[in-house]
Amino acid sequence: SALPLLVGVAWLARMPSQALLFWGARRISPVRTGMLLMTELLSGVVTAALLSGDPISWQQGLGGALILAAGVGDILTARERAAVVPAAVAQD
Repeated sequence: SALPLLVGVAWLARMPSQALLFWGARRISPVRTGMLLMTELLSGVVTAALLSGDPISWQQGLGGALILAAGVGDILTARERAAVVPAAVAQD
């Protein structure tokens, strides 16, 4: 059976990309990280449609447009906020 080989190749392909994702996410703002991760959804839908030959429905197109609009709106309206550090709790 080719299943063990397929699982091994999948893990070898996935782990470096996951490590790079975490490495990059620490170096850019949370808003940009969120926007980049939202594009994963869109690229997944487009790739699946291209590989399977299925057309993208108007509902999927509308969903993709709303995802993009939310991300762009978040970036355009985002203000960098300082982390709120709670006051130290006095210990008895």
